[in-house]
Amino acid sequence: MLLNCRTCIKEHQNPKEPLMLSQFLDQPWQKLGPDLFMLGSKPYLLVVDYYSRVTPLQNGYTPAQLLMGIRLRTTVPMLSALLNIALPDAKTIARKENERRIRDTKHFNMCHRARDLTKLLPGEEVWVTDDEAPGAVVPTHFSLRSYLVNTGPE
Repeated sequence: MLLNCRTCIKEHQNPKEPLMLSQFLDQPWQKLGPDLFMLGSKPYLLVVDYYSRVTPLQNGYTPAQLLMGIRLRTTVPMLSALLNIALPDAKTIARKENERRIRDTKHFNMCHRARDLTKLLPGEEVWVTDDEAPGAVVPTHFSLRSYLVNTGPE
């Protein structure tokens, strides 16, 4: 009943969807996250490496250690032995990261009462919140949880 009323569709808030678990990557620069943005009047491209994007890391290593096998020099005194190249064991790091991601995903889904939404079918009418306009789902899209929507005249 709710989805048949245009006013109800406009005001309806979708529940949170479950997090999509991603596996820890084998190496740096294997998967990138690009973003275009404007700061002032200048355009920028930001590229983030998924392998080492999170700091501080809960696995005990810094992004520099994961990428290059070294600790970066700081103004804080440290033993010179700590500055030697020593790559962490990739299998141990991957196991710890995957365990943490599974735990975080379960926690998010439980706290937010996340649930899968029903799939939209081609031709189904939807409300596009950003454009504040009705639209119709176009047959296919290559990405999970993504739809192409036609908001123009038929």
